[in-house]
Amino acid sequence: LRTFCFKDAKTLCNQERLAAKQTTFSEASNRTSVLECLHRNAAHVQSEPCKRHLTKRMSMAAGDIRYDMSMAVACYKEIRGVCKSVQPGGGRMQMCLESNKAQLSSKCAMKLQQRSQTQATNWRYKHGVFSDCKQERKKFCSDVKEGGNRVSVCLQDHLNEASFSAECRSAVSRDEVKATGDVRLLPEVHDQCKPDIQNLCPKVVPGRGRVLRCLKLKRSEIALPGCRAAILRQMMRSTENWKLDRPLAEKCMGDVVKLCQDVPPGRVHDCLRKHEDQLSADCRQEEARLEAMEAEDIRLKPFVRRLCEGAIDKHCKNIDPGEARVLTCLKEKAGEAGFPAQC
Repeated sequence: LRTFCFKDAKTLCNQERLAAKQTTFSEASNRTSVLECLHRNAAHVQSEPCKRHLTKRMSMAAGDIRYDMSMAVACYKEIRGVCKSVQPGGGRMQMCLESNKAQLSSKCAMKLQQRSQTQATNWRYKHGVFSDCKQERKKFCSDVKEGGNRVSVCLQDHLNEASFSAECRSAVSRDEVKATGDVRLLPEVHDQCKPDIQNLCPKVVPGRGRVLRCLKLKRSEIALPGCRAAILRQMMRSTENWKLDRPLAEKCMGDVVKLCQDVPPGRVHDCLRKHEDQLSADCRQEEARLEAMEAEDIRLKPFVRRLCEGAIDKHCKNIDPGEARVLTCLKEKAGEAGFPAQC
């Protein structure tokens, strides 16, 4: 670290650098370290060797907590307690901590949140995605620049490709479900929507998908085009996988287990609606809300969109999506000769 990052540390993290020289090893591990500071300021690091070193260190730490001293110290009691049977490596210790958030001390929970936010910015910091998706990244996302979660977003967009390995598909899906629970783990949303979050959802506490839900409900009031596009993409993704709508997933989990356990994620909403009279009141309300939202924009109906692709190109090509305009057009043209039967 000193070899590659001395100048950047002196410029960006001099206070931490000086403090680290005056404290014992355990005290330095407990305080905000030079490495932590450099991670936070990675966008401002000038030295290319330092950037490569930080990326390597973060990638190693994501797979094995023994390479992440500050988190190992902050979560020492939890590692020795609730996760004592977990073998370090393979990202297992962090997954254990995330699975037992209710039992974490405030110090450990804060460090875990900080680490998750850092990892969200680069696919190399996500152990499962990086270890299982190298071939898919090369095949589908080779021209995508790293950073800003761009590689992970690209992999999500190609998730249904036939050549995707089961391991990569599973890793990307797990990561996406985790991220949609907290908007701070979605740089592509959080960075685009900061002003709108402050204006529209100032009192909403991040976590459990609450901020995303607020933005979806107030999507017509969103001012920034980039934020509107990011929220539309999140809405489209959640129609493909019910688990990506965290509030809905929490309220419908029991119903899915009971009625739709063997149904693919992209068909769960259809399954729940077929069993509407058997749904719990909370789940029925969530599905009704989602169905009303889908009725506004055909892009939120992936199954219909796929079946009607030819009809849209032929009959409704120049109509802007939204406010049910494309769906209305299709209904008006459905009786014409040559209209695709499947649509």
